[in-house]
Amino acid sequence: IRTDTVIGQATIDLYALLEKENGHLKNVTVNLDLKAEGKGTAGELNLSLDGLQVNMAQYPKKVKNGPRPAAVTNGTSAASSPSEPSAPSGNPQSSQPRNGRIGENVRRPAPPRPPGA
Repeated sequence: IRTDTVIGQATIDLYALLEKENGHLKNVTVNLDLKAEGKGTAGELNLSLDGLQVNMAQYPKKVKNGPRPAAVTNGTSAASSPSEPSAPSGNPQSSQPRNGRIGENVRRPAPPRPPGA
């Protein structure tokens, strides 16, 4: 076997694995089939994951058909603040700012006060 040669590829659904293990990967072994392009299975990869801890409450599940879950910012959900309803996920303009102006929905610090004010 030559060095730096791709034998095959494998994909792991890390979110599903973290969800199954309650966000704590401690001595978890995953066996994955390596797939070679056009050749089927090229081998097996035994992956050992240890020491990863994730607060799963910060990473809500993706919803395929339906409304998006409320975003969490600094410990408060965006749904709890008074704002306009978000666009449906199927709307191509959902990534546009609500008022149509770029940068208007970004919170900025107050400008400095002039001296003597």
